[in-house]
Amino acid sequence: MTNEEKRQFIIDIHRLLMSVRPYDEKLPLPLMKQKEDLMWEQFKRDFNIKQPKSLFKYRKANEFNVKNLEDDVAWFSKPVEFGDTVDFTLNTDIEGELEDFEKHPQEYTKRIAIAFINCWLEQYGQTVDEKMVDMILPLFNDSGEVSEADTKAFLKDKMPEYSSDVYSKKLCEATQLPNQEPTKGAIEGFLKTYLDFNNRLRNSSFVFCLAEEGNNQAMWEMYADGASGFCIEYQIPNDTFLGQRMLMNLLPIYYGDKELIKFFDILVKGLKAKKQVNGISYEDYERWFLSSYTKDPSYSFQKEWRIAFTQEMGGNIQSFPFVKSIILGEKISEEYKKVLVELANRKRIDIYQRSLNASGAKIIIKKI
Repeated sequence: MTNEEKRQFIIDIHRLLMSVRPYDEKLPLPLMKQKEDLMWEQFKRDFNIKQPKSLFKYRKANEFNVKNLEDDVAWFSKPVEFGDTVDFTLNTDIEGELEDFEKHPQEYTKRIAIAFINCWLEQYGQTVDEKMVDMILPLFNDSGEVSEADTKAFLKDKMPEYSSDVYSKKLCEATQLPNQEPTKGAIEGFLKTYLDFNNRLRNSSFVFCLAEEGNNQAMWEMYADGASGFCIEYQIPNDTFLGQRMLMNLLPIYYGDKELIKFFDILVKGLKAKKQVNGISYEDYERWFLSSYTKDPSYSFQKEWRIAFTQEMGGNIQSFPFVKSIILGEKISEEYKKVLVELANRKRIDIYQRSLNASGAKIIIKKI
């Protein structure tokens, strides 16, 4: 798949999951199982065929990695431990949004008011005319207070002067800045809640990263200790429950710029959305999903795929009995070469060795 095809793959997978969402409904177990089976059948037909048949994991030669290989398990890392400090995050500017709210609280109040009113009117098949809101809200200044002078001017040809004097005075008394604090607190709380969510995304998820290629020189250098480690080839079957569980969560990385996500916009859109999860519209949820699988283009050489789980689906250690072969780096020590060859023979796993050709100008791979 091209990079753009991978982006669409991520979006389409998310739409499949959101179209079924059996875990959101209080269904009898047999019916939930039926919906999950239908989702898997569609996944296998439309998506599994596009996933690589083999994926690779570059490893340092140490006791920990050999033990995991021996035990048929994989270590799923928390994103907060990744070298790329912005990996598995949302591109946000919450600080800027809070600062903008401090400068223009009335504009934020207006947008929330319209969203709430429309949400309430929707049950009657009605919507509010935004101009009606504008008739009142221009009376407020940027600090969220009503200007008595502006109010009088606004009401000048709409009611007798005495009435406008009384009305503007009472309106000013009722909308002094202290009365804006609940709105301010609610908005700040909303933005900070999603800032916490972004932090939890990196601290509470578990991710296993894989590569499309097993003979990528840069990957050997970075992740297999300068070719003194080894590389594992995995082939995940689609006819076992564990294999299906992994494949349903196996997605490519899209290499590009992350879209800026404005949480206040998400709040307003969530209020109006017919399809939403925890106050987030399906459309915005999709943007979040894509953002968490987007990396800077400078990492494109990795050709990465990853399996990601929430902590509810387990911790760091996951059963992963899908090893097809082991490739030894050309600089691996004799000690670890012996250990891995014995392990491969015992488990009936193919094992290969990287080495230089006669001229020393090319890497070749031979089966041991």
